[in-house]
Amino acid sequence: MILFTREFTGADFDVWGWRVPFIVSIALLAISVWIRLSMNESPAFKKMKDEGKLSKAPLTESFGQWKNLKIAILALFGLVAGQAVVWYTGQFYALFYLTQVLKVDAKTANLLIAASLVIGTPFFVVFGSLSDKIGRKVIIMGGLLLAVITYIPNTPVSVFNALTHFANPALEKAMAASPATITADVNECTFQFNPTGTARFTSFCDIAKQVMASNSASYSTVADPAGGTAVVKIGDTEIAGYSAKGLAPADAKAKDAEFKKAIRDALNAAG
Repeated sequence: MILFTREFTGADFDVWGWRVPFIVSIALLAISVWIRLSMNESPAFKKMKDEGKLSKAPLTESFGQWKNLKIAILALFGLVAGQAVVWYTGQFYALFYLTQVLKVDAKTANLLIAASLVIGTPFFVVFGSLSDKIGRKVIIMGGLLLAVITYIPNTPVSVFNALTHFANPALEKAMAASPATITADVNECTFQFNPTGTARFTSFCDIAKQVMASNSASYSTVADPAGGTAVVKIGDTEIAGYSAKGLAPADAKAKDAEFKKAIRDALNAAG
């Protein structure tokens, strides 16, 4: 749907076209509700219903009583959270990594993700059938373990290292020849999540990380116990960071332009 919408709306995709897939998803929601309503309940549920053992206040009993609430919390953070991380990392973050970090054009990246979904979809049936025979726990925990092994960067079996190698080999060579580090007060470093590009970072560490990420530069963070100004080192070049806290908008804009130019120059020099 994203590919179709991009082709149909062209340059307007970033203006209003991106809304179309979300609107169309309403139809998918309606289909999923219809499927759910058409399914038969489990034999255990039917038996409880026939015997009149269903809860009279399911929400209150589920979330208002600790003995039941702790089971819901365990299911959420012990099972569902892990599956969500695996799914969204493998699909959505992989797409973000291809387009934003490796600079693969959006059409090619979406085609790659679509192909991976086509290849992977039949395995829902395969592993669903296998789980009927050997149990759900083995399948789920095996999948989570596989994700732990393959998602970690800079390991021989990292899928993201493989993506870098095949999608942008020049970047891979530059990273190996001129490794980059950010030395900063780790207490000022926050989680970098800015999918809409509207977040504004003001600390030494956050600004340095944001600029490095926007330039598709891989880096490692080094803790500075003294809490000094962030320093970005690319190969043998060191670039002092800055803090936007308390700066006038015009001064912050000038500092930002100067800092970004220094980073780009150092990265270009590194290859």
